[in-house]
Amino acid sequence: MLDIVDIYQRHEFECDCARIHKMPIGKMRVGAGVLQDLPQEIVNGKVGAKGVLIADENIIELVGDQVLESCGSAGIELRPLVLAGPVVPNESAVGRVVCNIPMDTDYLVSIGGGTITDLGRYVGSRLGLPVVSIPSAMTMDGFFTNMSVIIVNEVQNTYYLDYPAVVMADTEVIARCPTFMNAAGVGEVCAKISAGLDWWAANQVKQVYYCDRIADMMGSCIAAGASDATVDGIAVRDPQALADLTDGLYRSAVGMAWYGSSICGSGAEHQLNHFWIMCQDRRGDTQSMHGQAVGAGTVANLMIWDEIMAAGLPDVPGPLPDPGEWEAGVRRAYGQGAADVLALQQGNHVFGREHQMAELRRLRDVADSLRQRYEQTPSATEVAGRLRRAGCPSTPVELGISRQEFVDSVLYAKELRAGRYNSLWMIETLGRAREIAETVADRLGYGSR
Repeated sequence: MLDIVDIYQRHEFECDCARIHKMPIGKMRVGAGVLQDLPQEIVNGKVGAKGVLIADENIIELVGDQVLESCGSAGIELRPLVLAGPVVPNESAVGRVVCNIPMDTDYLVSIGGGTITDLGRYVGSRLGLPVVSIPSAMTMDGFFTNMSVIIVNEVQNTYYLDYPAVVMADTEVIARCPTFMNAAGVGEVCAKISAGLDWWAANQVKQVYYCDRIADMMGSCIAAGASDATVDGIAVRDPQALADLTDGLYRSAVGMAWYGSSICGSGAEHQLNHFWIMCQDRRGDTQSMHGQAVGAGTVANLMIWDEIMAAGLPDVPGPLPDPGEWEAGVRRAYGQGAADVLALQQGNHVFGREHQMAELRRLRDVADSLRQRYEQTPSATEVAGRLRRAGCPSTPVELGISRQEFVDSVLYAKELRAGRYNSLWMIETLGRAREIAETVADRLGYGSR
């Protein structure tokens, strides 16, 4: 079902699901040594005469200076903007980038990991400038998407922006980075496992749009990026493993582009990730890489599903949170960002018993379908093993997330988004959210309650 188009080119087609699927990326280049063609791609892509290269201090030395030299030799004006110190994608970093981009700039080149990529895409879209994206490590699928995560008022916000004009994924550059960074890419791929389960539940319970061809594309992402050969090859910088990981992550981006949002590739594990990053920022700790956190979130999410399926769906659910207690918990968990979260969930969060019972009836009606899909999904133990083999964290404990922060994430991380349905909403409907949060915390290796 995936051979209808050349997925590596900009394309669109009418699917059997009766929708038009599109991949609007400008141009995708993957392979050993492709970065040497950057000057040619800038000229051929007609992105402009004057560019700014955005990088951090480490990447400018690793490969940025090489890019500046090759562009200069080709007569291309590309000015460096090097961000000093640990870079966090927040309002301050956005301001630093905007204030240091000359007014006559025609395009941006972002070179680095997820943070630099997110900043470059966000600023480029805001200023109406095309962006050339150069990943320095294959840590996530965001290099190929139109999404950026920017922290505003201490809360991670996902923005849908412009697709990159060109992506230059040079596997020789990617192979030079520390192996734990590419291992994070395996975490991103594994996240599609639990995301797919949540997406299926959203379709069955909430009639959220589902497309078999997109599901097949996300499956091909997992097959390429989390195979035994890929997982075991990452730690030894095997060229084919890196190429397959890159291909898998690109396929994830294609699937999300076809869908028109990240629903098919982003479930509860991504919401847990956003909450955990917020906790790290609040403490002043270094952020975990996105792929690391969603990989650990996948293991936690699959454990949540284990608990749902083990007990079955009851005739009568447990009690919902008291609205006042819930609001107090949101304010405690989100601090300065609580007002934004509460405004987002106004009218979306319903606490009435009648609504809860209606939701439970829908769950019970599709219980067999949910169980069948759950039984076809790799287990938390299997996914955790693959993450460890690749060199990626498999639990939030390894990310420095405390037991209380983990429990809070299970209770409140879902409030970061409206219109998403996943395991976190299911356990609230069942009246078992806190119980399951504590049980999963025990399974993840946290100490006594």
